[in-house]
Amino acid sequence: MRGQGSWSGGSSGWSSGRSGGTVRERGRFTGKGPKGYQRSDERIREDISERMEQHPDLDASEIEVHVTRGEVTLKGEVSERQDKRMAEDIAEEVSGVKDVTNQIRVRKRSERNERDEDKDTEERSITPNRNASSAQQQTTQRSRTSGSSTSSS
Repeated sequence: MRGQGSWSGGSSGWSSGRSGGTVRERGRFTGKGPKGYQRSDERIREDISERMEQHPDLDASEIEVHVTRGEVTLKGEVSERQDKRMAEDIAEEVSGVKDVTNQIRVRKRSERNERDEDKDTEERSITPNRNASSAQQQTTQRSRTSGSSTSSS
């Protein structure tokens, strides 16, 4: 059914006319850019990184993204196997990606527990220091107040 629907341009995508709204559809010419066109590695890397950052179910804080001539290499660590797969899926969906090599390592359960314990210990050590300094301030204020009341008697 050639000729039906309309292109609205930009990130809006293709309006098929059937659903009444604008929908991103993959047509038979999707991915066919001008002759000789190739997305830059930097643009591909930025696109993958942004998508990982915006994904609600992926902690990409320990993932590195490297791109060379459209070939993506993912390195780093994640806590769950599904995160490793998710990162690869995100990279594969980006325009201009020719291949993805996934070298992401899934932390062993014992490493995850140690890491979580380290974070908890860090948070606990920070909190008492704050409380201790505020307790010291309160003690100092009390001693000043009680000192001033005893000197006036």
